[in-house]
Amino acid sequence: MPDRFIAFDLEMPGQHEPRISAIGITVVENGEITDKKYFLVNPECDFDPYVIKLIGITPEMVADKPVFPEIWGQIKEIMSSGLLVAHGAPGDMKTLCACLRDYGIEWEEKVRYACTCDMGIACYPHLEHYSLDVLCEHIGFELNHHHAGSDSEGCARLFMHYLESGIETEKFIREFDVKSCCNVRSEKDKKNKKKKPKRKFTEKVTYHLMSMRTEEEFIRLAQLHTEIDPDRIMGVEMQRLWGYATELIRKNQRWDFLRSIPHYYFEENLLHAILISRSKKYPSCIKAINKFLPHIDNTEICLNMIPRIFGRKPPELEDDVSEWLKSDNIYAKGFALAVIVRYLPDRKYTKMWKEEIEAIHTDDAEINRLKEEFSKRIKKPKKA
Repeated sequence: MPDRFIAFDLEMPGQHEPRISAIGITVVENGEITDKKYFLVNPECDFDPYVIKLIGITPEMVADKPVFPEIWGQIKEIMSSGLLVAHGAPGDMKTLCACLRDYGIEWEEKVRYACTCDMGIACYPHLEHYSLDVLCEHIGFELNHHHAGSDSEGCARLFMHYLESGIETEKFIREFDVKSCCNVRSEKDKKNKKKKPKRKFTEKVTYHLMSMRTEEEFIRLAQLHTEIDPDRIMGVEMQRLWGYATELIRKNQRWDFLRSIPHYYFEENLLHAILISRSKKYPSCIKAINKFLPHIDNTEICLNMIPRIFGRKPPELEDDVSEWLKSDNIYAKGFALAVIVRYLPDRKYTKMWKEEIEAIHTDDAEINRLKEEFSKRIKKPKKA
């Protein structure tokens, strides 16, 4: 059991900027809460109306409050003094580091942290939801949800509860690479306080996706895709990914994102696949697919990447599918199989690719399902 840990919670003002409007901290030493802190923060950016309604913090409430660097000066020593604990920790760690980077603040190179959501899934597999309020209710702690101070205490009490239940703590402790995440500004930028750092377009996309995450969707995806490191899952619903893809296309920003591979998050890969699926020109579409295939590590990405233009059966498609089937990449083979099942049902194709497809051996359940569907077509008798 850690002798000391710091549970923290952050509230953000909006969807587009990784800024902080409130910070809650609860310090625990030797199983006892020894300190609690709560700060309202002026994020120096606009507020999203939805977030105002959700957390109850308005621009007027923080207009005269200290900005992040002032608050960090008060909490840096605490945040550096032990294991950090948060609910949905990867997202909070990334937001914290983004603020450090935006203000040109240096911190530790790496810090250790644990996520009470991950631990909750392991401790209580029978629960339907693992949001902070649900878990706190389960252990009998009355939470004022979306108040950073209360949420940090709830997180602390959850962690203590897990430790008392005998869970293997070390199994859930991870290391966050602060240095690579921050990429702090140059000395010139630090001196020029009015100069705002330019964020790469792909980073803006990442933070926008992170702002759309929900704990419920994170839990669903983590349980569905056990082969993916939970740290790489944001928890963004598919419907919202499709909506955001439409927005990027409307703003002519599709190719700005498609050029930026590899991605870290599962949802970034899904967004990439969706954008490819919306392609209208075959040559550029195939080029994007072939560039992206080596970076795919999940069959769901393949299934969402199949372009609608394949339905027109362009003459080149047959050759491209054959090349994917010959690849050593199992997901290239899976993508080819998904294309065949969806758009090439003709018996001539089942005969043409029968041997290649039967030779595919994998533990991937979705690829095996597609193989089974393909096999049924082979066995299906010809119509009289």
